[in-house]
Amino acid sequence: GVAASLVAGLAAAAPRVMAMATPESRTSSSALLGDRRLTDELVQKASELVGASELTFEAPVVTQYTEGQRFLAHNDASLQPELDWADTGGQRLVTMIHYLNDGPQGGRTVFNNLKGEDGLPLAVVPKAGRVLVFLPATADGKVDERTMHQAEEAVDVKFVCQMWKRQRTVPPPLGVTPL
Repeated sequence: GVAASLVAGLAAAAPRVMAMATPESRTSSSALLGDRRLTDELVQKASELVGASELTFEAPVVTQYTEGQRFLAHNDASLQPELDWADTGGQRLVTMIHYLNDGPQGGRTVFNNLKGEDGLPLAVVPKAGRVLVFLPATADGKVDERTMHQAEEAVDVKFVCQMWKRQRTVPPPLGVTPL
């Protein structure tokens, strides 16, 4: 299935994994999966799910969190999308986080501005095969502050695959390449 394809793709991409540039806020390692042969099924399913062209998606990114790694509170949308991302498809409208392995301890995705039934911040526990989908901005590009989120420190190794749908076509290499 899709998860198995991504794990195989991750193994192939491992030599290209690079540390993120902002160690204060993000301590994980990520790899852009720009080769459609590795991600075609995933991109097609994401496109069908949100009813949008495949070309409006960024290429999937696989991220690894090892023990103690995290990503502090952030929003996936930009406050200035036409300044920051005018040439890369505009605002991010949809975020998809595919959990590639179980994380029974640590590594939850936490939304501090959204409350769960227990009144605490909404927290999603990593579970292999699950996909978390949310809208970081409105259709007209305004940031939805409720979707500010963080990846808690991992206790066990955690793998996710992130995808973002933009307002317009996202040119390669950030965007998926046409088949």
